[in-house]
Amino acid sequence: MRFYYSPIVIARINAVIYYNDQCVNSYHTLPDLSAIDTDWADELVKIHRQIGVSKKNDSEDEEDIKVSILKGASNWVEFPR
Repeated sequence: MRFYYSPIVIARINAVIYYNDQCVNSYHTLPDLSAIDTDWADELVKIHRQIGVSKKNDSEDEEDIKVSILKGASNWVEFPR
């Protein structure tokens, strides 16, 4: 048998699974999944989408960081005391 779900329901399921994964792997706690209602699931969907957008933006903003190589005391920066 096949089950067809709307994209909203799939997003809620995905967000609840992500929430469960974060609780178990990051906080080492077991969440009470019976306490999640549709309003809370919708809030989890918003959070999950924000995380995805921020990860996408972070990967585009990477810049090459150049670290100068120290060559004795000739290129040291003298900081005021």
